[in-house]
Amino acid sequence: MLKAAAWLVGIGGSVLVAAGGQAPPTAMMPPPCAAREPASESPVDAAKLAQAQQVAVKYAVKFYTATMADMIDPLAPNYMEWAPSARRFNEINHVNSRDGARLEYETLSRLQGGGSPFGPDPYGPNSRLHLGDPAFMVFTQGHCVMVVAQAFRPDPQHPGQRYDVLAFDAFRVNDDGKITDHWDNSTIDSNSPLSKPVSTMHFPPAKRPIYGSDYHPAQ
Repeated sequence: MLKAAAWLVGIGGSVLVAAGGQAPPTAMMPPPCAAREPASESPVDAAKLAQAQQVAVKYAVKFYTATMADMIDPLAPNYMEWAPSARRFNEINHVNSRDGARLEYETLSRLQGGGSPFGPDPYGPNSRLHLGDPAFMVFTQGHCVMVVAQAFRPDPQHPGQRYDVLAFDAFRVNDDGKITDHWDNSTIDSNSPLSKPVSTMHFPPAKRPIYGSDYHPAQ
């Protein structure tokens, strides 16, 4: 996701590799989106294409103000996470992709004493950033949608300021309008607070409600 927290996006670097340039055993090359197309799915018509685009764009760029329900309910029961950073978090914590998404957001909230794990909304009324269309480009291929969107990073040469970059999220949306797969440009960061099991973490006292504490999965 185009998340505000740097450790979610994995700024810079690349996925870790072993000596000699070989990928470690836990690394899995994600399949191309077309390879995830089940034979049972119907061809994409104009209505399904519009639905897939709407679901993907909303999920990719509206998370700053999203509730846990907004983030979890659009995910299909067989949802698969292919983003390296989130996939590694799921592996470390022995959770599947759908449960992993909920655990990740909740953990980030707990690490900061509650509140949204995504930070302030850069598109909010008090924003001082020069903003364009957050969904900069949208590409589709069958049931798959790639959203290239505006994101923001701390400016290392100007403390307290941020600069905009482009990052991508790709989704596969099924006939029911549910997200079955997600890919992005994140990388694995050993300095991330999410690089160790949640069971070993120490959390500060909560000063605000923990994100998703009132969430009840849709039936």
